[in-house]
Formats: sequence, C-alpha cells, structure tokens
Amino acid sequence: MGLMRLILGFDSRDYYELKERVERLEERIGKLEELNSNLRSLASEQAAVIELLKSELSEANDTIEALEAEVGLLRSRLEEIEAWMKEREHVEVNPDSDMDGDEYRGADLHGPAGGVEAGGDEEAERIVLEAIRNGVSSPSEIISATGLNKHRVYAVLKKLSDEGLLEKRRDGRRVRYSIKIPVEN
Repeated sequence: MGLMRLILGFDSRDYYELKERVERLEERIGKLEELNSNLRSLASEQAAVIELLKSELSEANDTIEALEAEVGLLRSRLEEIEAWMKEREHVEVNPDSDMDGDEYRGADLHGPAGGVEAGGDEEAERIVLEAIRNGVSSPSEIISATGLNKHRVYAVLKKLSDEGLLEKRRDGRRVRYSIKIPVEN
C-alpha cells in the first residue's frame, strides 16, 4: 500500500476515510438545509402573523377614531339639548342630578293658580325632560314621579316628540320615551 500512496498520493484507507467524511458532511448539509427550510417557513408564518396583527391594529385604530367622532357628535348634541333646555327653563341643567321622583313635586311647582297644569307649559316640559334624563321613561312613571296630571304629561310628551326632542319606542305593551340623539351620517 505504501507504493500506491507514493505513486498516487493516497491509499485505500485514505479513500474510505475521505468517503466517510464526505458522507458525514452531506448528512450535516441535509440537516442544515432542513433547519434552513424550517426557519424560512417559521419566518414566513411570523411575517403573516405580523401582517395580520398590523391589519387588526389598523382596524382597531379606525374603530377608535370612529367612536371618538361619534362621542364628539353625541357631546355636541347633548350640549345643544342642554342649551335648548336651559333656554326653555331658564335654569341650568345638571346631567349628574341625583333627583328621584319625589323631588319633582316641589311646592314651587304648584303655585296658587293650581300648579304646573294651570299655566306652566315650559315648567312642565322641563320637569318631564328632567324626569326622562334621570331614567323615568314611561308615561305612568313620569306621572308618578312628577306629580303632573295624566293629560298634562301626555300633552307635553306629544309636544316634545313633535319637536323632535324625544324618541318614542314600544316595550311590550308599554311606551317608553328617551331624549332623542340624532344619528348623523
């Protein structure tokens, strides 16, 4: 064997060692290629997830902007309603009022001329609007909470509904009223 090494520069042992080494390197290359493929696939999936998250974030931002715009419109409408109520009643409106039904029946509302019904259209409207703002919504509840007579309450509800300030809706057999908030497109 020494002669072969001398003539060719290698012998059969060198060949088999080299062949084993090449096989190990090819096996290692195969594993590295598989790992590379897995990493590319993972990177692609992560890129897709990142794009999805970016899209969802964009949608969330758009929704927030739309809601902020809607809140602005609602605040503006609320200010208009409060200004209208203030103008009509000449008294500041307190949206955080803790008034309950009994507080609507103050002695100042029932003057010597027979109470609110005798001539206080604006006062009756203020009382009804304030009751509705504080969660009283059916005519019978408004009558009970305010002390106004049935005919007066129904007349005020009709007038305020006709003026576009109240929204009327059915709840089973009951009718409920709420302060109308315009929806602007």
